[in-house]
Amino acid sequence: MRERLNDTINLPCINGEILEALVSYVYTLKISITQNNVQSLLEAADLLQFNSLKKACENFLIRLLDVDNCLGMHSFAELHMCSDLQREALRIILSRFEELTLQEDPHVGPFPTHGFRAKTCLILKESYSVALLGPNIYVTGGYRTQTVDALDTVWIYNTDS
Repeated sequence: MRERLNDTINLPCINGEILEALVSYVYTLKISITQNNVQSLLEAADLLQFNSLKKACENFLIRLLDVDNCLGMHSFAELHMCSDLQREALRIILSRFEELTLQEDPHVGPFPTHGFRAKTCLILKESYSVALLGPNIYVTGGYRTQTVDALDTVWIYNTDS
């Protein structure tokens, strides 16, 4: 690691308050996980391999899961390899899919059905399209809302299995 040769290590992806909390955690094994900092804490814990803190953040996020954030949480969990959060988000997606498709996105408005139920959801900086065709649920990543980078992920869930 070339960082060991430097006097200063730049961590631009970690907010100063989060880094301060992590340093305090190293010395005290105590940290405050809140709705405002849980996502940043989990990302930093994942990057720095603080596995017990990452797991605590994952458990905190599981308690916050609902139909309004399950798609974004699923994507976030997949990105950071949080298997319990991913499984619980998927459970909500499948068990409350009808309710999920009936929600309107305030940024886009009502959705055309074209013979099947469709929905676009803006959650956690990403756009998703959800469609139900027969027994299959298709969830596709649309684009990152702060850039025009295309996301090429498609999740297909079979409700018969």
